[in-house]
Formats: sequence, C-alpha cells, structure tokens
Amino acid sequence: IEGGVLIENLDGKIKFFNPFVCGYLSSFHASIEGTPGFEMSEAQFWQARGATLRFLAAQSNQAPWIEELAASDANPLYPNLMMIGRWLRDAHPKSEWRPNVLRRIASLLQDNTLPFAIRARFMAIFIVSGDPSLQALYKQLIGASSSIIRQLAAIGCGAMRNEKMMDDLLPLFNDEDSSVRLAAGMAVAALDSSNSNKMLLEMLEQGEENLRLVAAETLASQPPEGYK
Repeated sequence: IEGGVLIENLDGKIKFFNPFVCGYLSSFHASIEGTPGFEMSEAQFWQARGATLRFLAAQSNQAPWIEELAASDANPLYPNLMMIGRWLRDAHPKSEWRPNVLRRIASLLQDNTLPFAIRARFMAIFIVSGDPSLQALYKQLIGASSSIIRQLAAIGCGAMRNEKMMDDLLPLFNDEDSSVRLAAGMAVAALDSSNSNKMLLEMLEQGEENLRLVAAETLASQPPEGYK
C-alpha cells in the first residue's frame, strides 16, 4: 500500500491500483494451472481479465486455448480475435500460436464480405504486431484486385515508415480508385524524408490532375510545413 501497488477503499477492501499489475501477477498463477486460459476467457468479465489473458499468452509457447478462443469468434465484430490481436506484440516471435492467429487475421482482412471498418481494424492489428513478415505481406496486398485491400496495404506501408516501400507505392498513384491514390499519398507523406517530400512536390508541380489533387490533400494534412 505504501508503495502504491495496492490501495484501500473506504469500506476497508484492498485492491490493485492498476489492473495491469494485477493481470501480470495473476498470469503467473494461471500459467501453473494447466490450461486455464479458455475457461477464464469464458468467465464473467472482471477488470483485470484482459490483462491476465494477455500476459498469460505472452508466456505461452503452446496455447491451444488461444486458437480455440479465436475460432469461437464470429461475425460481425470478432471481439475475441480483436482482443487476441492486441497480444501479438507481446508474444514471442516463435510461439506456436502466433502464426495461426496471424493467418486467420490475414484471411479475414481479404474477405470482401466484411465491412471496411472491420478490415481496417485487422490491418491495425498487423501494424502494431511488428511482425517481421509485414513488408512481404504489404508487397503482396498492393497488387490485390480489391481496391479496399490496396488502400489498406498503402496505409500499412505508411505506418511502417520504411522508405524502402516507396517504390512499391508508386503504382498506386495511378490507381483507378481515388481512395487508393489518396492512401498512397498519405503513406508517402508519413515517410517524412527528403525523398518522399521531393516526390510529393514533383507530383504537385508536374503530375496529372488526379495526382496533383492527392499531393495537395496530403500536404494540407501536414501543417505547418505542408501549408508552406
């Protein structure tokens, strides 16, 4: 209590000040209880439940309960898979459950029956996961037949802030879909390098009308330098 880890309520009950501390400590106890993860995930919601499962997953190389939890999810919002996706950045890169979850997310990302907002959230999961395969994934998705996939791939490239992806983004500036062109422009702007800024200025001065519009809208989103 003196250290601030626990606090005392007015009724005399003691609780953790931060649910992440509670979840972190709870995960060590849960890890010696066999495979409690799935049972815990089905239990009534409690404040530190998500944190406990997150740290338990980070400690687990083999975790069938994670894949079972992900497989039990369903349309339209996929809450379990969204939750598991946030655990990926803490998981060991060689954990056995991680690639299976990533493959399921990649499959749903390319499902044309799902709304854009859900697929965008799946792309956000990929971005924050920091997986080493992301660059190869984006290269593949940039050539997809779906304009939504191309748009999300461009957003992913920009989020990586990897200047090596700039050549891959160039074809998207002539895409037939205006949303894809704008996403490509935003991705190049996110690189924020001398080469990317030079490219935007060349587009603004010499490009076709649709490219000039993309460059202008992109620069306008970067005050004050973009305005200048």
